[in-house]
Amino acid sequence: MKKVVQNFLPSQNGFHFPNSFADVPYEFKLLGIDVKGGHAMNGMCGGMIYATCDLFYASRLAPVQQDAPDQGPLFKALCQRLIESFALPFGQLRYYFWMNPRVADSDEDLPRFSLVTHGRAWKTIAVEWPHIRREIDANHLCPIGIILLKSWNPNDLGRNHQVLVYGYKLEGDDLKLLLYDPNSPGDDGVYLEFNIAEPRKRVAITYANSLGKVGNVVCLFKTRYKLKVPSGHPAGV
Repeated sequence: MKKVVQNFLPSQNGFHFPNSFADVPYEFKLLGIDVKGGHAMNGMCGGMIYATCDLFYASRLAPVQQDAPDQGPLFKALCQRLIESFALPFGQLRYYFWMNPRVADSDEDLPRFSLVTHGRAWKTIAVEWPHIRREIDANHLCPIGIILLKSWNPNDLGRNHQVLVYGYKLEGDDLKLLLYDPNSPGDDGVYLEFNIAEPRKRVAITYANSLGKVGNVVCLFKTRYKLKVPSGHPAGV
């Protein structure tokens, strides 16, 4: 079985530049106040996938430029959507919680006194996959957060990632999520792949693109995207 969001392809609808920005501060509004801070070179994956959704639902294509902006309306729009993708003040806690080394990978690994009633496999397969499937079946794009490491260090939060699910392939219990990944612009072959048969047991999640395996994912979850109508700027958003 294969389901995809109609008329969406990363090579057509995603940004043509990579998630690789100059070392300039982010620029965004927080509680109506203009803020500059941080380092854009750390990435803007969340801003890029949220802006991609906004443009797609507005029946507009991303700008054709192949170099990531470091100033101007497009740069500011991506910064703003990045901040909004974190659903502050509590959204980043989801990343920090699920990267916590004390959280079990499976129900079989749960300690006697646990932070959760189920492990990461259950979270991914039994909780988040049904949410993702409902979005795709309804012909909606689905932004997700992916946990790429286990760490106590809050400074490692930025080493996680956000990608956009635009379809899935399900063969028996083998699931492949089809992705737009800002780290692989123009690549229609990016995916996450795992088996959903036993959510109580540890699951191996493969992260790959057209060039081969990128790595493994610890767990994943749907993020709380809300549509934002893009501005009329000719560059896109």
